[in-house]
Amino acid sequence: MSSDFTTVRLEQLGPIVTGKTPPKSIDKAFDQCGTPFITPKDMDGRKWIDATERYLSDLGLDAVKKSIVPRCSVAVSCIGSDMGKAVLVDCDSVTNQQINTILVDSEKWNPEYIYYLLTTKQQLLKDIAGGSATPILNKGHFGKVEIDVPSKELQDQAAKVLSAFDEKIRLNTQTNQTLEQIAQAIFKSWFVDFEPVKAKMAVLEAGLPAPVRISDGPREGIFCTYVIECDDGSYYIGQTDNLKRRWREHLSGKGAQWTKTHKPLQIAHFEENSSREEAVAKEKNWKTTAGRRELKKLIASGAARQAGGTAEQAELAAMSVI
Repeated sequence: MSSDFTTVRLEQLGPIVTGKTPPKSIDKAFDQCGTPFITPKDMDGRKWIDATERYLSDLGLDAVKKSIVPRCSVAVSCIGSDMGKAVLVDCDSVTNQQINTILVDSEKWNPEYIYYLLTTKQQLLKDIAGGSATPILNKGHFGKVEIDVPSKELQDQAAKVLSAFDEKIRLNTQTNQTLEQIAQAIFKSWFVDFEPVKAKMAVLEAGLPAPVRISDGPREGIFCTYVIECDDGSYYIGQTDNLKRRWREHLSGKGAQWTKTHKPLQIAHFEENSSREEAVAKEKNWKTTAGRRELKKLIASGAARQAGGTAEQAELAAMSVI
């Protein structure tokens, strides 16, 4: 062994405390909050144990108060399949009897370094415990286990470097979990609830006159003549007894041959008529050269009766949902 290392027994690192579970005779020994009660089940890969499945109430803690272990103690599972798992205690806690905890003397030894070292000794502890169906390493045998440790200065340096790597791993894991949650939320929004599609349609339909918005069927005696502005600046002129339905048809490519090949942006202007004949006559007039000229002036002046949001507004609405 190099002179830079010293062989020590675990019991030389500090007092060893074997955990204890409150007697079943104590009613309400456990609570949803209180003093953490660490069991091998809580040793789930975390370095620091700051939250546990169960907590001791004041009554439960009073029954096992001699087994309290302070922050920076190193807890090691010493029975069964979890043999050799090590964690650092983050606050005053109590463990069950399957765990032995070293109250590391931090003036002589670095608790984090001892933790890192013991995480590499899991198989050694299993071998010492023997090959029985339920291997057990009691407090006495556990305390006699020998490890080789460097000077305190080297322990501190090694723990600092390893802790930095651990923190980076923790942050990366946290980031991955957040990204996974975002991906799941987007998938649900897009392909389960169809929220972007609904938001887009809501904007495209925004501004329709109230009777049209609230009715899926034609309004008795009312016929609309309308002008749709397309993405290339062209206009499509038509008439209908149900403006909302017709607008949806144009958006979906089922409205007319022209709007199938020229993307509709919005209803640039519409007027209501008291009969279909009046609506058809107005459609024919708007399609004349003079009629189109007047329509363009009306729309350009801002006096047109418009309906439907622009495609750009619809895309922004869909993105805002995401």
